[in-house]
Amino acid sequence: FNILHYISYDGFIWKRVPGIVMGSALRPYLFFEKEQIFLLYEKIVRFFPFYFSQIEVITSFDFYHWTRPVTILTPSLDWHKYNDK
Repeated sequence: FNILHYISYDGFIWKRVPGIVMGSALRPYLFFEKEQIFLLYEKIVRFFPFYFSQIEVITSFDFYHWTRPVTILTPSLDWHKYNDK
């Protein structure tokens, strides 16, 4: 459940960069606008007794230094928050 950083100079051999980009997160999505990198992901806030997550974004210009997370979407309706079936 962590987003990790890998680099490759040829697209075939990949090396993992030490550390974690974001912990307790999954389903990453990257996009670029001008020279800025946006990383959106689902952040798991609580897993038990009910699964609760939100969508957050962090930004970077170099893939190494990231801003603090900003929450952009949280569950707003009861059926978003709790699934008892």
